[in-house]
Amino acid sequence: MTLEELEGAYRRDRAAFERIAVAIVGDKQFGYDAVPPEGSILVFDSGIAVMRKDGLYLALEASSEGLLLAAARGLERVPPS
Repeated sequence: MTLEELEGAYRRDRAAFERIAVAIVGDKQFGYDAVPPEGSILVFDSGIAVMRKDGLYLALEASSEGLLLAAARGLERVPPS
């Protein structure tokens, strides 16, 4: 899936993405605002992190906080083909 396809899926079904955020954080109101500002990452004790990079909302999962942060730092935009 390309970045553009993922962005399109988010735009078409934002409600589904919000339901996932609510399920991750366990709180309806906080779930809607669970993604931090651009350039920041929100790490939960469950090994899940949410972030926004280049306008794209991302959820990451790893076995440790260090791996989550490493994955977030390593993200790069894929050039269009």
